[in-house]
Amino acid sequence: MRKAWPPGPFPIPGGPHEVRRWFAGGLLTRPMRLNSAAHHQRNKHKGARNMKITEVDKPTISVQMACRVLRESGVPMGVEKMRAGIAQGVYPFGEIVTRGEHLKNDCYTVYTKLLADWMKERGIV
Repeated sequence: MRKAWPPGPFPIPGGPHEVRRWFAGGLLTRPMRLNSAAHHQRNKHKGARNMKITEVDKPTISVQMACRVLRESGVPMGVEKMRAGIAQGVYPFGEIVTRGEHLKNDCYTVYTKLLADWMKERGIV
């Protein structure tokens, strides 16, 4: 006779190993994700990948995507550094709409063509 799901109060004493043993013994009626933290980390950036500026087909991209493009080309760039550079006018390929006191509250636009031209001027591409 199978036990009904769920198998008692959670968390199950013994942790994930106990769940595996219950499942292996045929006591559970449906599979359960055993380690949700590892599953989340594995699939966190599933669609995100490094890409070159020539592969971008949109007129504008996010600051995060621009950082990925620059990192792929060998330029060490972080999101906060790029946000600060756009806000100070150091990086001419982006614009900022201020929505508060902090940089994280602002809205950033990075123009793909201007970023490509900036990279060509510096011999990055």
